Amino acid sequence: MGLRYDLPSSPVVAHLISGSGTPPRVTHAEVEAFLRNLQHDNDRMISLHGDFEDDVRRAARESTTRLLAATFRRRDAYLHHDVLDSCLAPLARIFRSYGLLVLPIGNRQHQRDLDRFAGEAARAPARGILTLIPGLYQPTVNVQVLDPDDGVRDALRRRDEWPGAIFILRDGRSVFLPLDTAYERLAMIVRSRLPGHDPARTWSILNEEEERQGPRAPVRRRLLHLSDLHLGTRRAARAQDFLLASLGRFMPLDHVVISGDLFDNPLARHREEYEHFVNQVRRHTGRLPVVVPGNHDQRISGISFWRLGSRRRQMVELDWSRGLVHDAETRTAFFCFDSANTGNMARGGVSQDQLLRVGTKFDTENLDAELRGHLRIAVVHHHPYPYPAPNETPVTGPRTWPVRERLLEMTDAQSFLTWCAGRDIGLVLHGHRHVPRLVIDDVATGQPRGQYRRITTVGCGTSLGAGGAPMSFNVIEWNAESRSWSVDFQISRPDGQGFHSALVQASSPPGRG
Repeated sequence: MGLRYDLPSSPVVAHLISGSGTPPRVTHAEVEAFLRNLQHDNDRMISLHGDFEDDVRRAARESTTRLLAATFRRRDAYLHHDVLDSCLAPLARIFRSYGLLVLPIGNRQHQRDLDRFAGEAARAPARGILTLIPGLYQPTVNVQVLDPDDGVRDALRRRDEWPGAIFILRDGRSVFLPLDTAYERLAMIVRSRLPGHDPARTWSILNEEEERQGPRAPVRRRLLHLSDLHLGTRRAARAQDFLLASLGRFMPLDHVVISGDLFDNPLARHREEYEHFVNQVRRHTGRLPVVVPGNHDQRISGISFWRLGSRRRQMVELDWSRGLVHDAETRTAFFCFDSANTGNMARGGVSQDQLLRVGTKFDTENLDAELRGHLRIAVVHHHPYPYPAPNETPVTGPRTWPVRERLLEMTDAQSFLTWCAGRDIGLVLHGHRHVPRLVIDDVATGQPRGQYRRITTVGCGTSLGAGGAPMSFNVIEWNAESRSWSVDFQISRPDGQGFHSALVQASSPPGRG
């Protein structure tokens, strides 16, 4: 049996079948649209049993009634977990009668193959399989999902292997498989008549090692983005081992980027703690991390008024990444900026002189176009977009700040972004505000023909949970052949509950507008 869904709704349908873990973040408007699709789109269901379609529509109407009866101040606000579970209860009773959920996934050019697979899965004679037929994407469209399960997260990471299918068990475990392998595993499950009866054996079948035939697997490079460590505090000392242990499931790493505020205060006695941390990180990559300074690395408590409070000698003694760092093996080029070199209080900026030096170094090292096809990444501490930005996707809930944005801002941010667009930089990594964030914007290149460059700006929170904030880091994967990449925002509560994906963004190949 099957019905259609949209990929951003996948955490909702995964929760409907499993009911395990914390319900996903979803707004009133998103849930209402999902429920209305189930009620009114008569061509969106495939079933061997007529009662299934009627039961789903009836349950969706009841869920909609419950949703509209609840009181909400804003339709774009996230529903409380208890309210979401109560509204979806009629649908959950239907979904949880199945043991296995199958979600085909792909782009529009895969429609024929996916429709064929979805039809076969939906009409499988084995009881206990529910198939949700996907809404398809244009290859150039970015896709993002809040609070994805493991299967959805993996599918977005492996977008260059679409078409495929996500399999979700009733106990919440999930996995993504390319379409050929998905056909094979589905046939094995149907023959065994396992769905709903033996989840351990079903999971074993799904996780058998893929025997790849035909084209080789895509080569992806993996970058780890850390920020705002604030070493020298008790909190940082306690959290280091937990963070380093949590990185094990993301091995191997090709590069580590730290976007500033290594220290809470720029004091010489904290250097040994920094060197210990860097040596541990270096064990995962075999390379020194790409590191730019933040305001706390140069100013007492991160604040200065003109030169009062500045401690630049400490910054000079460290191995900062300057100008341009590029790697032919991973085909990445990092444009490294010191945004804390200027500005009062906690403000910062990138001067024209610094832009000129970085641009000169790039042109000098790219005389024979050696860096063509590299993923170009700008690394800076201060945020080039204000908090909040109109086109921002919130990764976590907002924090209350006693300091106004104008005392923390990046001056001349638009000039910096225009320079990045003109240099064909598609990704900007920053820190500073201790709040992870995602901003996707079409930025004018400053060229006379009115060209635009789509820039994705990724903010890391505080990787060691400074000030009691959630701990966070970002994992970026890059396929140099397809020029596609993804970013996975990993978040953990300060008590070490464990990191999970708060948001995954799968970006299309870069291009100019």
